[in-house]
Amino acid sequence: EGCRAAYLFQPDKNFVEYDLGDRSIQCGRKADAFKLWLAWKAKGDLGWCLEVEHVNALGEGLERMIMDQQATSSVAGCSFEGRFLMATPRSCTNVCFWYIPPRLVGELDMHIVTVDSMGEPVSPVSLVGVPDELRSEIDGVAPKIKDRMQRMAGDGSALIGFQRNKGLPNFFRLVLPGGKGLSDEVLLRMLKRMDELGKDL
Repeated sequence: EGCRAAYLFQPDKNFVEYDLGDRSIQCGRKADAFKLWLAWKAKGDLGWCLEVEHVNALGEGLERMIMDQQATSSVAGCSFEGRFLMATPRSCTNVCFWYIPPRLVGELDMHIVTVDSMGEPVSPVSLVGVPDELRSEIDGVAPKIKDRMQRMAGDGSALIGFQRNKGLPNFFRLVLPGGKGLSDEVLLRMLKRMDELGKDL
């Protein structure tokens, strides 16, 4: 038997029967001291330093993109049909956010504050006071987009986890454990793809 960690092993994702993580002592993370030692030998101190700085910069960049879109509906000249909102404060390379489909934006705006009195984006956005029915609709968005990313996109170009935490509806939790091949442009394309796949929800 495993620990059945609900925040890691959601029943509302695709292919849950193939998730072997809960049967592992390391919860699906197969890193061990030997692998770490080998990686350190290959990269060295400077290599690890540069990689950590790069992924932290990517996390900060994605947070800024989401907050810019939250405040102005666009990022770097790209407009979106739906809205991204920060669900929790960024923690290192963990960026937690909601995608709100266009049909829910107006209704949600009646209940939340996305920018402060100075016009700066609020992070995270509080859902206190949002009606249960609307929270329930938000809760279903991330699983549906992930399903579409897996089934419709077909190329597996972005598989992002989602979870509920501390009473919040399902939100995307993008973890950037390594930044090889990633840039702000790649992350912006990912947001555009999510908007394309979720705009009709």
